[in-house]
Amino acid sequence: MNKNYRLHYLFIFIFLSFIVFGIVHDGLINVLYGLGRIIKEPDILITDYFEVGGIGATFVNAGLVGIINTSIFLILKAKANGAITAAIWTSVGFAMFGKNIVNIWPIMFGVWLYSKYKRESF
Repeated sequence: MNKNYRLHYLFIFIFLSFIVFGIVHDGLINVLYGLGRIIKEPDILITDYFEVGGIGATFVNAGLVGIINTSIFLILKAKANGAITAAIWTSVGFAMFGKNIVNIWPIMFGVWLYSKYKRESF
């Protein structure tokens, strides 16, 4: 394991723990039903995913969003620093009230487009 990416792997472990907690708390069927409700929700401004999908589905959604974001940083070989840590945990926080595994992709695409426009590394 590369020393520069140890923090990323720790984050992935934590986010896997979120997923396990969600499934243990509510059961797989309830989590899948709740995730479906979270994904279908219109997400107007701030949407409380605990109310929409339940505790289990909310933690699974947050764990999945965290794993997706951390994996992107790993794929890009970005070394962990304060900005990356803040970006990952901010996205996980928003995954509990407005961002889900489907509606994060336009944001990612926008950041990628901006990096191309500015001729900077994604």
